[in-house]
Amino acid sequence: MKIKYFAFFIFSTCKFTFADINPEINMPADFNGDNFIAREINDNSSVSYNTAESSGCSIIKFKEYRASPKNKISAEENNPANTFPVNTWVCLSSDTVYSNGYDRSMNEKIVYSRSKSLWVKANNKKSEIIPSDQDGPYKSLKLYNIKAKNAEGYVVFDENITKDDKETYKNAKELVSFCLVQDSTYSALCGSGSLASDSSQIPYVLKSVESMEIGLDNKVNEKMLNDSSK
Repeated sequence: MKIKYFAFFIFSTCKFTFADINPEINMPADFNGDNFIAREINDNSSVSYNTAESSGCSIIKFKEYRASPKNKISAEENNPANTFPVNTWVCLSSDTVYSNGYDRSMNEKIVYSRSKSLWVKANNKKSEIIPSDQDGPYKSLKLYNIKAKNAEGYVVFDENITKDDKETYKNAKELVSFCLVQDSTYSALCGSGSLASDSSQIPYVLKSVESMEIGLDNKVNEKMLNDSSK
């Protein structure tokens, strides 16, 4: 199956000092905002981080929130349900992100609506849909617009798991993809991976993405951001 799969993003015309998630989410009763692991992604990280198209994302920092372990097994570091689901990171230009959106040639795709200043779901035309071998009937995408610390974008959760997905992501229950864009620096950080457990992980993933800061320690970015906020 042909996959047009780049994912998502929004923009920043100034330095953001706020963050939010749309639509709003209800955090689990046991969520603790002080319980997180401080993460940093850079060129020397062990994860897959591709900066071939753009180096503007530079260093990325975020808070990895996790569900409170209910037992010893669930607390183990190597438990798939207890690890951050994004394992592939890429820095793109904002033009690439706005042009591609999220489109797997299935029933729905994610596009940017300039009239609403939001990422929205749109239906693909029949001629644009490529038959796939996903499990069961098509399931609607779950889309969230995100305002992170110094960028904006979106996160999408996709339950349409194909044979290729199963080969790529072991025990995948849902695919997750996101993009955060800084319009003023023309950079966009995107990531993808999978959830190995049920949807109870989603609030923690969203809060983790919401906490992200991109392009840190990049003097060119800092100057452009400072100039755009004047």
